[in-house]
Amino acid sequence: MSEENIFCPTCRGRGVRYDYTNSTMHIMPCPNKECRLAAQERSKKEIKRIKNELSKQWEVQHEEVTKVV
Repeated sequence: MSEENIFCPTCRGRGVRYDYTNSTMHIMPCPNKECRLAAQERSKKEIKRIKNELSKQWEVQHEEVTKVV
């Protein structure tokens, strides 16, 4: 399965499935190993992107504060 074309019938490429019992919802990992691994890889990339953006914003704010002082 390629990363951009994952359509698992269980999780539809999300890497997790939802199990509803009465009034509770459980998030379960997909039984398909390829889907789980692809979803984990996408999550790692997204977390890295968010951390980079936050560090850039922090640097800009820090520079503005040091200019004022």
